[in-house]
Amino acid sequence: MGGSRKDWVDAMDVNVICKDTKLPSNRYEVVFRTAQDGILILEHPSGKIIDANDYFVNLTGYSRTDILHKELWELGFLGDRDRSIRAFKELLTKNYIRYDNISLRHITGRLVPVEFVSNIYPIDNSLQIQCNVRDISDRVLAQEGLFQAQVQLVEMLFGAITCIGQLVEARDPYTSGHQTRVAKLAVAIADHLKLSSDEIICLRVAALTHDLGKTMISSRLLNKRLPLSPSDWRKIKSHPRIGAALLKPLSGRFEISRVVGEHHEREDGSGYPCGLTAVSISLLSKILAVADVVDAMTNARPYRPAFGLEVALDEITKQAGILFSKDVVKVCTQILRNKNFTLQAGVNQ
Repeated sequence: MGGSRKDWVDAMDVNVICKDTKLPSNRYEVVFRTAQDGILILEHPSGKIIDANDYFVNLTGYSRTDILHKELWELGFLGDRDRSIRAFKELLTKNYIRYDNISLRHITGRLVPVEFVSNIYPIDNSLQIQCNVRDISDRVLAQEGLFQAQVQLVEMLFGAITCIGQLVEARDPYTSGHQTRVAKLAVAIADHLKLSSDEIICLRVAALTHDLGKTMISSRLLNKRLPLSPSDWRKIKSHPRIGAALLKPLSGRFEISRVVGEHHEREDGSGYPCGLTAVSISLLSKILAVADVVDAMTNARPYRPAFGLEVALDEITKQAGILFSKDVVKVCTQILRNKNFTLQAGVNQ
């Protein structure tokens, strides 16, 4: 049936229609019985079922005798009795309710996803309730298929991102596995801070590509064993800006480019490339900064040996609130002192 009061009145007022148009007097009955949506007619205000069409009977597996003269919430097909009563009270108050995706329980126990719409209409100086129930199984299956396709697309994206990371690290053997380890730690911190799934995806991609800008820097310079000159440092310090520029087309609704560009910024403004202070640095960038420093300190570089985990944790703790976010440092320290977390493993998220 239609979704407006006029539709219902037109359909029910068959005597007037038949006089004017000479249509058969059983027009309402034919439409009601053959509709390809389930339709229930309820008594107002009791909620007792006074009619149910064939489609609804087939949808639930109950016989018409089982259904008629029962209150809507007496029957098990709506599942939660208390929720059904609350919904009915809402209907009596608002004259209209809609649920886009609820489960209707077939008499066999099988759950059928349905769209459930109820309206209250005035008919012959009284009120009556019409419930339309539409089987949306095909729609739900299509949505599940779309979700699976999206999952596969994300997996392909991360495969491509991992390849990019490997390209970066191939030019600098001292940083082999660095971006993967940083991503694992950064995601663990973000998860502990209860960031959204979108934020975690953004952070993971940024962590896996945060040194992409180094592909534009000479491998001779990246692997230089002697102390770096001021000119060398200026070139090295350009990699966040270069990486951000390279990743800008990939960012979309995420801030991947921004996070990569800020991962060497520091709370007190002493970082690079822009000298941003705490209020201007995104939380994701602050997380990446801590994860990056911890992994860098616990692994050797051409110009120095590895410092070890405890030295790295002591350093970030000393610099909490100065160079690094206090909250991020606190969480990072808790995670790395937890024996269930191993920094050397790959990304498991």
